[in-house]
Amino acid sequence: MFTVLDVRIFTSKDLIHWNYESAVTYKGNPLSSECPGVFETVVKGKHHYVYSGAGKYFCLGDFKHVDGHLEFEVIGDKHEISRGNMYANQQFVYAPDNRIIMMGWMCDQSGWDFRKLGKTWDGYQTIPMEVTLYEEDGALKTKFYPVKELENLRGENVLSINEKTIKNTNIFEKTRLITFDLEMELDVSETEFFELDFRVGKEEKTRLTFNKNKKEVELNTYLSGLLRHEHHHIPVSLENNVLKI
Repeated sequence: MFTVLDVRIFTSKDLIHWNYESAVTYKGNPLSSECPGVFETVVKGKHHYVYSGAGKYFCLGDFKHVDGHLEFEVIGDKHEISRGNMYANQQFVYAPDNRIIMMGWMCDQSGWDFRKLGKTWDGYQTIPMEVTLYEEDGALKTKFYPVKELENLRGENVLSINEKTIKNTNIFEKTRLITFDLEMELDVSETEFFELDFRVGKEEKTRLTFNKNKKEVELNTYLSGLLRHEHHHIPVSLENNVLKI
């Protein structure tokens, strides 16, 4: 059992003696989370700070002095993040090109006892992700994307398809890989729905689904074996009816 404490600001001149400044609030209520983080960013040409609540939500804001105390003023609404099994995000400081780079914890909350599975740890780290913040319709939005440095880990190209129309529904049938990086660019102007199944066995598979009407991609892990079973719904935007994954 643990208790998530409210977020408070302290200052220090020597990193030994600390002075309490203020509590961070949102709409009159205390802001709370594990693994708090604050980083700088620019949204629509304006410099701001961002509070990260373990990577599950973000608040845009600014620091200011009020009656001799340092406070963090939240601007706008909290932006809740729903990206599946990703928690306790940590961000890198002074990343190249001033990028915001985060890694999260993929914890085992599926109900399985990791010790019974022969594991001596609980969960994995996500791959490093670049986080982009932007404003749309007056609301804060975020984009997560694998960092470009991961391209340095790529080996040989094992499958390349450049066809006007994909007729073979089993194009990956003979591809046997444990770890791979897949890039797709598809014209979905005449397609409303399609599915891709990965790591297919007799009773297991992981399914990726595109739904044009809902404007989203869904990752279904309910048949993916002994791990957390979820439906991950990711909104997508199409440019000229082209879907990029």
